[in-house]
Amino acid sequence: MTKPLHVGNGARSAVLAATLASKGFTSSPVVFEGDNGYFGSFARGLKNDYAPFQDLGKRWDLKESGYSIKFYPCGGRGHTAIDAAMILRDKVGGKLGDITNIHCSMSPSSAKRVVTKYPIDVESAKFSASFVIAYALVHGVPNIKAFTREALNDARVKSLAGLVTASADPQLSDDWGNPTRVKITLKDGAAFEQQRDYPIGSKEVPLTKAQVEEKFMDCATLTISTDAAKKLFAIVSTINDRPSFGDFWSLVRKA
Repeated sequence: MTKPLHVGNGARSAVLAATLASKGFTSSPVVFEGDNGYFGSFARGLKNDYAPFQDLGKRWDLKESGYSIKFYPCGGRGHTAIDAAMILRDKVGGKLGDITNIHCSMSPSSAKRVVTKYPIDVESAKFSASFVIAYALVHGVPNIKAFTREALNDARVKSLAGLVTASADPQLSDDWGNPTRVKITLKDGAAFEQQRDYPIGSKEVPLTKAQVEEKFMDCATLTISTDAAKKLFAIVSTINDRPSFGDFWSLVRKA
């Protein structure tokens, strides 16, 4: 549970820092390199490299490097496997019961992080290749409801997950993204194979407007009504044209 907490704390700290700065809050200009600054207190004598700070306030990663949106609420290393499984789901059609093996080939670094053992709880399900692939084949897009105790107890998903194997493929390099190849073999020997190099939501395969809305609604309706969530999405989709954010806050407070 600490993995998403780290991201949440980082985002909260960023919002707090920006808010304080907008109100004129000041701090030491040598907070990092000062005698009693960050490096002096925590680096413990190690050599420091200040080069990364030379463009601070001059270059903006969001503008120059862009960003990715995670379409699925699980470990990012498994996203291309899900994308491949979603494509294969249409190719296999109603023959899920005829599957004898589902092999997932990944880059060596991904293979170290993704497991095929069936998850024992919701958190481990987010990093289980067997679970996310099986769920995608049975139900389609693994959204938030996929990572629940009820979903883990789904007999069809559990049975299909038992057919998933995985291995590292040195030819699949992280240099070009997060490549994953999924191969499904049927009883009659027929095989279907699909490779995905970049996940849906990446700069190379950006989300469509419909997928952005799907993601937003899946998250927002956990705490507010569908009607309120639709209104919120309409507001944030036209934020540049709005003179006020008042109607946004009134909808959020109802949560």
